[in-house]
Parts: sequence; C-alpha cells; structure tokens
Amino acid sequence: MNAGPTGPPRSNRVLRQVRFAPTLREASEIVTEPLSSPGPGQVLVRQHYAGVNGLFDNVLARGEVPYVPRTDQRDLGVEAVGVVQEIGPSVEHLSVGAAVAGSRLGYGYREWLIADATELVPVPAADPRYVALRTSAVSALIALEQAGRMGQNETVVITAAAGGLGQFLVQFAQRAGNTVIGVCGGPQKVELLRRLGCDRPVDHRSEDLGAVLDREFGGQVALAVDTVGGELFDALVSRLAPRGRLVTAGHASDIGPEGARPVQSARVYQHLYWTSASVIGFQNALYADLHAEAFARVLRWDAEGLLEVATDPTPFTGLEAIPDAVDHLTGGHSVGKVVVDLRPDPSHPIPTPSGEH
Repeated sequence: MNAGPTGPPRSNRVLRQVRFAPTLREASEIVTEPLSSPGPGQVLVRQHYAGVNGLFDNVLARGEVPYVPRTDQRDLGVEAVGVVQEIGPSVEHLSVGAAVAGSRLGYGYREWLIADATELVPVPAADPRYVALRTSAVSALIALEQAGRMGQNETVVITAAAGGLGQFLVQFAQRAGNTVIGVCGGPQKVELLRRLGCDRPVDHRSEDLGAVLDREFGGQVALAVDTVGGELFDALVSRLAPRGRLVTAGHASDIGPEGARPVQSARVYQHLYWTSASVIGFQNALYADLHAEAFARVLRWDAEGLLEVATDPTPFTGLEAIPDAVDHLTGGHSVGKVVVDLRPDPSHPIPTPSGEH
C-alpha cells in the first residue's frame, strides 16, 4: 500500500524490545517497518497518546512478567488512544474518524496500529483522559470491588494514591462512602489528593503511616490497596481490622533487578490468623472478562462529571521520549497518569492513506 503514485511507501515506527536488559531504555529500539492496509475485520488507527506503566515496562524488559511468554523480541506498550484512519472489510461498529482506546501488549508504543476492530473500544475523543480511564480507572474499580470486596463506612488506605491508578482508587473508595487515607510523597501529590476528596493525605516523606493510623484511626484498617510494598506493606498488614483485606497490586519498592528484599517483619500469617484478615493479590490482566462492564460504568460516571482525571503535567512527545517518561514515573516524580504524545513530528511525515482496502 503506497501513499500515492509518487508518494513514499507507507511505514510505521514502533518501539520494540530487541534484547533483555534491566530497563526499557536499555532493552528497546525504535524500528521502522512497512505498514499495510487493514484486512477483514481490522482497522488502521493513528495513535495519539500512550499511557506509561514504567514498572511493568522495566520488568518486561528483563523477561520477568510471569504471564507473558519470555522473548527478547516484542512490540512494547499497552495503553493508547487514537483515531481510525481506514477500515477493512466486515467492520461495522467503527468508522473512519472514530476515536478508540486499546489496551493490549504491543498496542501502545507505536505511531500506527492495525488491530481487530473488536479489540478496540470507542471513546468520546482521542484525549489523554481516556487512556487513564480505559486502563487505570478500570483496574482501580475491579481491584476494589472484586479483589478487595469493598463495602461502605470502612477505613480504606491507598498507597501511591496520587498516581495513575491511585487517583481512581481514592475516588471510587470515597464515592462508595468510605473514609479514605491516601499515601503519597511530596506536597504536589498531597494537593492533588485533597482536590480528589481524600479524607487524610499522608506524605510518607514527612509522616509515618503507622503512627498516623494508630493515632487517628485506632490502628484499624478495613481495606487497603498497596502498590508499593516494603515498609508500607508491613505497616498495613500489621493493622488489618478483623476480616480486613489488603490487596497487593504491585510492589514498586522492591521490583528492581536486584530482587525482593528479605522479610524484616513478622511473617504474614501471624497477622492474619487471629483476625481472619486476608492478603489478596490483584493482577488486572487476569480479570479481562470484567473490563468491558467496568469501563462502561467508568465512561458513564465520567460523562456525568463525577470523575476527575489527573494527567502528569510533564510533556513527553514522540516515541523517543518514552524512556524518559518511564524514568519519570519510576523515579517517583509523576503526579497523576503519565502519558506520551505519539503524534509524529515533522521529521516523520504521516503518509496519506490510499483509501483502498
């Protein structure tokens, strides 16, 4: 498929893992490859924005994601929104010009995407907020409702509460009628949490979470969602209320290539047995059957003006900026969802679609 009789051949730029390495930056390269027309049931999408999940990216670079087949050759990125440019035969529910969101490994860090139309979800606009809503908000809702069995009038603690996932955990827990304690690092993040309605922001850089819970909440946590691990996990698991639940949705504090640190506190069962409390693992990819229904609710709430979506203000543009965006997130500097503008710059002109299928 060519852009025209005298135009250049259609091509696509993709961030691809080409080796195993400790980080995405070291493991990946930008490659250029031919871009064909969409086939039956497929659409061609110009990607506009990608969401960054830096911890996952770096673990994948090392080949250590258990549910992903281990290979050092794969396209990277999961979350993106874009606009349909061409449709193949037998596509009925999408049209040219429609904004769509995708969430699948290999869909994110690329300028163009050819995908089965059934893998993409229509969204109101190719806007960064829908990257966050399609992935982070859906994960937050399922983590609270399914893994955490969230109720009402509970004391709920969220770690990394000002991040892409945490901001929605805070909002959903608060909307359900709970008292929400949000743990974060730095005054900008505290400010965001207050804006989101968090009852008690805790800046772990200047406050001790355990001391705050003991002094202000009786040392009793009904539900916690933790993505940090380490000392924060220890503080939470030792304060679970009777039949309390601690959802572990990540462990950023010791997810690096050096591996997990030795356990420094009592073994977890010593905290759980006497209170019938639970520690539950949550991996969003294993709840894929619930994504569509959860996203439909998220979009409805957003259309009603009930959700705030915070995206990190640091600009990242082009595939070349993705390693910087990953480092920004994993370095603890981000406030809200980190996104990258994927629209090609003038040095990488967009070929004109042929309009033929």
